[in-house]
Amino acid sequence: MGPPSFEKKCPWIPSRTSYRGTFEEDWWRQWVPNLLSSPSQISPVKLYDISRRLNYPGLDRIQRLCRGLREGFSIGARGSARLPAEADNWSSVYSYGDKFCDAVQQWLLDGLVTGPLTRDQLPADIRVSPSAVEIKPNGRARVCVDMSWPHYKKDEVNLDGDIPTSVNSGVDISQFPVNMVTTKNILVRCFAAGIGTALAKQDWADAYKVPRA
Repeated sequence: MGPPSFEKKCPWIPSRTSYRGTFEEDWWRQWVPNLLSSPSQISPVKLYDISRRLNYPGLDRIQRLCRGLREGFSIGARGSARLPAEADNWSSVYSYGDKFCDAVQQWLLDGLVTGPLTRDQLPADIRVSPSAVEIKPNGRARVCVDMSWPHYKKDEVNLDGDIPTSVNSGVDISQFPVNMVTTKNILVRCFAAGIGTALAKQDWADAYKVPRA
């Protein structure tokens, strides 16, 4: 049994026979733009206050997090990972262009991104990583950005060189450690918290997912 039939959340964007190339200005005028930078959906003041009242054991980490929410975060890319480069999207974007556009328009409505912008409205030295689409069980598009493009082998990456490398290859993972949560982690914390403790679950509906080429 395949995914359910797709119904647009943003039906005012006209479907196209092809999603390659440069699109007409009239087509872009159908979009509802978001040209203002949106505030964070997380309040750094409330986050720190809650963490302090609950005696969170890593308040220094929370302070750094709140500072980033106020001032912006550095992704840590350095050297040739910061050189300008542009890539075409993966073929899945063109195959599911209607669903891709519907998802991006919803991002604009939700204040998650800014746009649409013409090429001359952007800096000349930008980095354009390719996007891809994964179809979710509900038939909608999950948009993925391939920050590992261009795909060089580890021994081919020269961060001191003048050939652009991927954003991910230029990030020192020791400065940005990420630990995945396991079922054991959750059970241990539930046991430590005891009976009567509230449990919250965050479902990342639009979270990153590794794309297929």
